[in-house]
Amino acid sequence: MRRPEDVIWLFRQLEMEEGEPRLPYLMRTPTLPSAYVLFRTLHYIEHDRALLVRMAHFLMKRGDGPSFNLASLMKVYYGLDELKGTFSLRLEPFQLARIDNSYDAFCEIMRR
Repeated sequence: MRRPEDVIWLFRQLEMEEGEPRLPYLMRTPTLPSAYVLFRTLHYIEHDRALLVRMAHFLMKRGDGPSFNLASLMKVYYGLDELKGTFSLRLEPFQLARIDNSYDAFCEIMRR
């Protein structure tokens, strides 16, 4: 899967159009397209703060750079102050708005 559209296509084939049912699959797939779809899918559960924190902890334990950057992004984007760790990724408010609508902007941040 080289693009987020490919990941979304696969979910459509599996009849998982939107939301929370996608999360277990996306959490186990450490690719940038999957990470972007995961980030976009988190909007469906943003009301469940405890779940967001658990997911961020899972990503941090994975230990690779992109997963840790995604956890850092989640911390800033969702205001997860209870998420402890040393995050090197620094984000400005204007960057948060850009990543919502642009896979390229998301990749730029994730590759830092």
